[in-house]
Amino acid sequence: MPNIKKRSAVAGVRATAAKVRALYSSGQSLRSISEATGMEEASITLLIKGNDRPKRTPRQAVGMPPSLTDASVLAGLESKTTFLNFLQFLKPLCWGWKLRTLKQMVERFADESGWSLVITPRWRHEYAKLHESAIPKRIHQLLSLKNGKEAAPTWTTEEIFDTVTDVYEELGVTAMPQCVWTYDAVDVELPEPPKKRRPEGVIGEETPEHVTAMCASSASGSLIPTALLFKGVRIAAEWKSRLSDVDQENVALLVNNSGLCDPLTLSKWLKTVFLKKVQVRPVVLILSSVYCQPEYYGFIRTAFDEQIHIVAVPPKLTSVRLPFATNLHAAFQNAWYEGLDEELLKSPAVPLSRAQVVEAVMPAHKFFLGDALVNAFRDCGLFPVSPHVAAQGKIELPVAEDEDMVEITLLQPPSPETQEAIAEALALFARAGVSEIRAKRLLRNMDVPGIY
Repeated sequence: MPNIKKRSAVAGVRATAAKVRALYSSGQSLRSISEATGMEEASITLLIKGNDRPKRTPRQAVGMPPSLTDASVLAGLESKTTFLNFLQFLKPLCWGWKLRTLKQMVERFADESGWSLVITPRWRHEYAKLHESAIPKRIHQLLSLKNGKEAAPTWTTEEIFDTVTDVYEELGVTAMPQCVWTYDAVDVELPEPPKKRRPEGVIGEETPEHVTAMCASSASGSLIPTALLFKGVRIAAEWKSRLSDVDQENVALLVNNSGLCDPLTLSKWLKTVFLKKVQVRPVVLILSSVYCQPEYYGFIRTAFDEQIHIVAVPPKLTSVRLPFATNLHAAFQNAWYEGLDEELLKSPAVPLSRAQVVEAVMPAHKFFLGDALVNAFRDCGLFPVSPHVAAQGKIELPVAEDEDMVEITLLQPPSPETQEAIAEALALFARAGVSEIRAKRLLRNMDVPGIY
C-alpha cells in the first residue's frame, strides 16, 4: 500500500522549493523570500545555489546596469555610488578579513539592493583593476587575490591609527568628541536558584544565568542608558514597575535566549537604544572586530544606512586600545559583582529578582562619572588621536580588603580547622543553589582567610 503521508510531505517540500526558485528568479531578496516562505536564509541559499539553480532576472534600478556579473558593463559600476560607498565603509572594520568574509558581506549587500552579484575570480580581478584608486587598500588586496594564495592578514598600530585619523578627517569630527563613541559589553554570572536534588546517574551541571550590560559612551564623557540583557522571552510589565524612576531613566531592558550579546541583540540595541539617544550624524562607533564578522551583517548594514561609521580594533590590540577594556571594564564588572553579593547576602537561598540586578548595577556607574570617560579615550590615543600615548593601568576598586578583586594569596596556608570551616560554608552555599565561584567571592568579601 503506498505511503500517502510520505508522498504528501514530499509534494509539500517540492512545492516550497518551486516557490522559492520562482521568487528568486523574479528578483526577490533573501530576506523577502524568507518572510514569504518561513524558511531560514541559509536554507534558501543552499536551495537556490544547487546544481539546478534557475537563471535569475535581477530587479532593475534607475541608471543601473542589469547585472554586476557582466564584465562588459564594469565601466558602468562607477555610477553605482551606493555599492562603492559600502566598500569604502568597510575600510575601518575589515581588519583580519579573508576573501570569503568579504564575499559574504558584499554579495548579501548586493542582494538586498536588488542586484545580481556573484563574486567570481574574473569579476573581482577586473573590478579591482578598474577601481584601484577608489576602493580601500585591504579590499583591493582581497579582490586581487589569486585562487588558493591567500596570505594571513597583517596590520600595524600605525596603520590602524592612520585609518582612524582618515575617518575623523573625512567626517569632520576631529574636533567633535561628541561624535566619537565606543561600545563594550560586560557580563556577570548570577547566583543560581535553588536546585532539586539531581537524580543518581545524571552527570553534568546546569548552565548559570548571565546578564550583560551593553554600554556606549562618547569621547566628550556622555553615556547613554545602559542596556541590561536578560535571559528570557519578553520584558514583563512588573519588571519596570519595581524599578525606581532613576533606574528606569538610566537603564534599558532587553531579552534573548542566553543573556549574552549576540548578532540579533546587538542590531536591536543599535536601533532601539543607540539611535534614539544619539541624534547627531555622522558619528564614529569604535568597538572590537569581533562584532564585524558576517553573522553581524545586520548590525553593520544598519550602521551604514544610519551614517554610523564603525571603526574596529583588531583582537590583538583590543585589551590595549579600547577605552572600556583598558580602564573601565574590570572596575565596572567588579563593582557590579559587589552589588550582587550584597543583594545575595540578604537572602542567599532566593534567586535575585530583575529589579535587584538593576539596583546592583547602578553603583557601578560611578566609574563613568567626572572625566573618567574622557581620560579613557585620551589614554587609549583614540581622541585626540595619538598612537604613541601609553595606556594607563586599570582603575582599582576603592575597597581595601579586596582591592582590584584579585585572588588573595597568603604567606602561610590556612589551618586544618579553617579549611574544614571553609568546606562546610561552601557546602551550605551549594545547598542554597550558589555556585562555588560566587560562594568564594562572598567569603572573600567577609575577610575569611584561605580563599583562593
